[in-house]
Amino acid sequence: MYLNELSLMSGESFLRYTPSLVAAASLALARQTLGSEVWPATVVESSGIAMSELQECLMALHAMHEQAEDCPQQAVREKYRSTKYHSVSEISPPSMSRH
Repeated sequence: MYLNELSLMSGESFLRYTPSLVAAASLALARQTLGSEVWPATVVESSGIAMSELQECLMALHAMHEQAEDCPQQAVREKYRSTKYHSVSEISPPSMSRH
């Protein structure tokens, strides 16, 4: 949810993507952040979304995650800093190659 809500802070940048693609990219980035396989074959099969379809949105979302700490609007980060949400906004973004 945290990564998905970050996309709302830059709504215009994410309007070109369908809500389901933003949700899928949020899931993939969360999996990457936690060290899991980003987009396993079982998820491709059940979602019908290939990793290649996610790449652009995923990288845009990753950029938002990297910039979140310096963003003037901190409400989303503050919300997800609480123990209710397991302090997920405190987790650093993963390093990702941009190719």
